[in-house]
Amino acid sequence: MRSPGQEPEGWQGPVAVRPRRPAAAGGVRPVLLRWWAAVLAVGVTVATMIEPVPNGPHAADSTPAWIGVIGDVTLILLFTAFVALLAGRRWGLGAATYASAGLVTLSALCPTSGHHDVAAWWFGQLAISVGLFFGSLALRSRASTPARP
Repeated sequence: MRSPGQEPEGWQGPVAVRPRRPAAAGGVRPVLLRWWAAVLAVGVTVATMIEPVPNGPHAADSTPAWIGVIGDVTLILLFTAFVALLAGRRWGLGAATYASAGLVTLSALCPTSGHHDVAAWWFGQLAISVGLFFGSLALRSRASTPARP
């Protein structure tokens, strides 16, 4: 038996435990991911707000169903990216890249489907969508590079 106050050999005391945080590689920190979530939210909101009313009462009826599917998938990806980026998860950049590619596709297809006419708003919406795409792509490629010691 050991006497009080004596510890067994090799025992070094309690070990401090640090809480796990999302790993950030290549200089992409969780705070930057949260900022990009805010940029995505503002960009999508502005791009949606500048879009005018569709051409005529039957413009939505003439839009092909596959464009609606692209829109639905894009919205799901945007929501997923937003939640993941707010949580500081790097994989949210992949969802943001695909979602913004969907925005670019929808912006490009809008006038070709007869839903809207090309006007100044279209160039603004396309510029915002392309900016979100290339920003997400740049952050995604930066996050996939190994961190420097």
